[in-house]
Amino acid sequence: MTIAARNRFLRAGLILAAIMMILTGVAAVLVLTGGSLPKTAPGTRALPILDRIPFAPYSSVASTVAIAIFPLFSVITLAYILFGFEKTQTIELTFFAATAFAISLEAFRVLIPLWELWATTAGYAAEASRIAVFGRLFAMLTILAGILFVTGDNAQQTGAGIFILAFFAFTLAKAIPVNSTDVSSNFFVRNGYATAINTFMWVLGILAVAGYLIHGLTRGTPEYVRASVALAFMCAGYVLLLGCDSWIVLGAGALSLTGGTRRFLKSLHALYLWQ
Repeated sequence: MTIAARNRFLRAGLILAAIMMILTGVAAVLVLTGGSLPKTAPGTRALPILDRIPFAPYSSVASTVAIAIFPLFSVITLAYILFGFEKTQTIELTFFAATAFAISLEAFRVLIPLWELWATTAGYAAEASRIAVFGRLFAMLTILAGILFVTGDNAQQTGAGIFILAFFAFTLAKAIPVNSTDVSSNFFVRNGYATAINTFMWVLGILAVAGYLIHGLTRGTPEYVRASVALAFMCAGYVLLLGCDSWIVLGAGALSLTGGTRRFLKSLHALYLWQ
């Protein structure tokens, strides 16, 4: 993928993410002002450990705000990558841009509180959650692929690699069973094989962090070492926001996601500044 093609890809992703940000923002305002949010969790809590933490009570408002944060994060991240690395050939950041766009797909979950789908058996809730599952799988796959592709001369295969990863994530998201009546506390329809899917995502994240760390240590590149630490914080924040259903999780997740992403991009910017 040439720099020009990469920038076109970024602009297209930025436009789509911006549209989702606007629509999700409007939907979130309608949800928050409509007075229809449930007072108690519509299902089991997304992060069961929170039931044992007294200062993390359930809040449907926090869950709704968390959904609106994802496309906003994507727009800011894609804009930074586009303008900060506009003339730099950066394989790992092309994949990371795909990651940032995939994160915006969590916005589709806003349809569940918008239409009060936790109280119905409508298939719309299941399809919204399938899109979110696709985005989660695609995001973690592209994070790992970024460091794997950068180890060789793979610039021309970047586009094909992203397409293959998207196809794999889409196929897996469509194949797993879902029950549209099993809506969790964060407005997400639980899918079958949830433990296996979540473990798979955890493994991808750990491998990505380890990949940047090993690459930095073996190549004597401290920027990649710092990027690995930042990526660990980013992934932790991402996981927290995915399961957000309380204000404390919202704050911790947002800070970790944005702070980790900022440090990750600044580390790679320092690396490519002199190249």
